[in-house]
Amino acid sequence: MTMQKTVLLIDDDLMSRELIGLVLGMEGYAVSPAESGDAALETLRHADSLPQIILTDMQMPGLSGKPLAEALRQHCGGQTVLLGMSATRPAEDVLTAFNGFLLKPFNGAQFSQAASQHTAISAATTKKAVLGGEALDEAVYAKLAAAMPAASLQELYAVCLRDARERALAMQSHINSADVDAFRTQAHAIKGSCSLLGAVQLRHLATSMETKSFPPDHADNTLHEFLAECERLESILNKRFNGQK
Repeated sequence: MTMQKTVLLIDDDLMSRELIGLVLGMEGYAVSPAESGDAALETLRHADSLPQIILTDMQMPGLSGKPLAEALRQHCGGQTVLLGMSATRPAEDVLTAFNGFLLKPFNGAQFSQAASQHTAISAATTKKAVLGGEALDEAVYAKLAAAMPAASLQELYAVCLRDARERALAMQSHINSADVDAFRTQAHAIKGSCSLLGAVQLRHLATSMETKSFPPDHADNTLHEFLAECERLESILNKRFNGQK
């Protein structure tokens, strides 16, 4: 019997941890989640054995990026494959601390390739359809649709859209209180989950809000546009799922 490869998954966003865990689980990996760099190190200190692969988001509050990679390497040595992931490609000096890099969204095959070859995946290999009003990345949708029943997929998108709307409303309060870090944290979380589900325009809007200077120009209009795009994607998905029944 073939033993499952073990993966320690580090991501501060619960939705991202669940979605990535689902993708890796479908590929046969045994995934253990951690909500932060510090939590991951604590898990490793008490573990009976080291994970074969560590996959960590590279933009998290607290310990993350190159400092986290160095701390993980110090604990695990060279026997664990260390992969970074992000919705935007980090600087090359940061990537040198990792065995490989995955640009979100990625699939199980791309993860396996990075884990086995220990080489960074080029952004070109994960490039999706060019923006132009497209609401849904059909390649991502097809991958998810092949992996689960339509009802489960419908619920997955519903949870993601509900989470995106709640975060967008929270971002409005962060604008009012001038809390730039909280605003960008919410935008980054939205970007990650929407990338994994192929919500193209929502990811684009979240990226724009995360990277613009604070307070964002026309922030209220951008948030209204984001919520309108949630409605548009929800309508597209409802028609699609109703057509499947």
